[in-house]
Amino acid sequence: MKWLWLVALTAVVIATRVPYFAQQLFSYDDVNLAYAVGELDVRQSQPHPPGYPLFVMEMRVLKLLRVKRAESMLQILAVAGSVAALAVMIWGFPNFAGHWGAALLAIHPVFWYAGLTSALRVQLALMSLLVAAACWRAWEKRPGWDVRSAWIFGLGAGIRPELGLVLLPLWWWTSRRAWKHWLAAVALWLAPLLWASGGPIAYVRYTWHYLQDQSRLTSGLFGADTLTWIRIGVWLLVWMLCGVPGWALAWPLSWRPASSFTAMSSFTEIPWRFLALWTLPGVAFAFLVHVADPGQTLAVVAPICLIGGMIFDRALERLAPQATLLTVACVAGVLITLLLRDYPMYVAAWAIPLVALLAGGLIWLRPSSRWLAGGLTLAPAVIVSLLIFGGRGWYTQGPLEHVASALAATSYEQVKQTTDIDDRTIREVRALLQPGGTIAWERGITSWRKLTYYFGGTPVLVLDRKTLDPNSASIKTLWLGPRQQTLVPLSPEAPIVWVRGPQSAQRCPQPEQFVCAGKGAEIPW
Repeated sequence: MKWLWLVALTAVVIATRVPYFAQQLFSYDDVNLAYAVGELDVRQSQPHPPGYPLFVMEMRVLKLLRVKRAESMLQILAVAGSVAALAVMIWGFPNFAGHWGAALLAIHPVFWYAGLTSALRVQLALMSLLVAAACWRAWEKRPGWDVRSAWIFGLGAGIRPELGLVLLPLWWWTSRRAWKHWLAAVALWLAPLLWASGGPIAYVRYTWHYLQDQSRLTSGLFGADTLTWIRIGVWLLVWMLCGVPGWALAWPLSWRPASSFTAMSSFTEIPWRFLALWTLPGVAFAFLVHVADPGQTLAVVAPICLIGGMIFDRALERLAPQATLLTVACVAGVLITLLLRDYPMYVAAWAIPLVALLAGGLIWLRPSSRWLAGGLTLAPAVIVSLLIFGGRGWYTQGPLEHVASALAATSYEQVKQTTDIDDRTIREVRALLQPGGTIAWERGITSWRKLTYYFGGTPVLVLDRKTLDPNSASIKTLWLGPRQQTLVPLSPEAPIVWVRGPQSAQRCPQPEQFVCAGKGAEIPW
């Protein structure tokens, strides 16, 4: 049954990811990872600090296997990482909680979004689940699992170093006796990373500057204003919990008087203390330090989905309702969800009581088919995910502005809009660029780093750029591929292709940037 469940969810992942992959590197971070396949050095943002050496090693393994394009490497890792995370959820946790949790994770809007935009962030969910599953076995005192969890935890931080911080309380509580093994695992990737990045002092300096540079945009502790911090807090809650409304039927079905539960229910098998140590440090890190992209919450989204799986398991533990009535309830849930999309203030007052009433009536029915009932109970979660990820993705003004912008950031509209703009820009630059020409970038929506990658033999002049040093002034730099060049004045007759646009695509539903040809004399020195 576990293999059949994994095969079904793998089909879901392939069907909902592969047809929608961009044919280019999606983000600035992806370009950094592509450059790191050739040379790893955080001082050159190859990749950006704090460095992801074991993820880069995964890309290099694919290169040895004759996967030539960095775009293909990241797509393969996105699918493989997603399927691996679902497999760990299914096999790693007790009863059927892992089955339902894997289903909820597969369709979670943030997991879906990250699967299209960041193979690296997908592995936040994978490693979070893998470390937690190992720690669970160590907590149960199974022989050898404290050492295994130390190696998994130590090596997992080599894929995403922040995992070494957010999962430390859980690991320390369950497996601290194996701390020497953990140090050995960390040394395996940290020592080569330090050596490749100029030594410990240079590595720490660049990483700290990068952390300041990123966190001051989102964290009040690093200088962000109060309104920004509130917005980030709303985004964090939405990204973590946007799948929870899909549990509309499971919530009332899972409720029963405490005296009616057996000692082996899924809620008693995974204690809340374990779940809290797994989840809360990641929430605190995101809110206090940095979170700016939905995919950065996946280390927390994974345990939340497992909690959802526990709720589904509890709802179906002794109850498999009649298919007919459940179908009626699910159809009602569909209609309610569709209405909520456009008329939230009018529908919310009766939508929740109606769903609760329909589902509550199922408590007294005798079981028939557990899997049929489970699939129908899961239907609202599928509908909610489709509406969030497949929705319009527009940003709105008003009291729910931050909620709307958070939901829009997880939508396919956001993915498509970004890739369409970049595709058009690259085509226009290629059409206008002449031999011996230069690209001038000034606050364009398309990342200047992406232009250096796709026009590796062409100088890219970047205007008004900030360095990693937070105290530095804006500067002009000249790049040829991944390397910064000496900035020299260009000939007045040198052909220039300008890329200009708004500073951010996120606040503009139909952003525009223009690409035009000019001469060197037009550059504002």
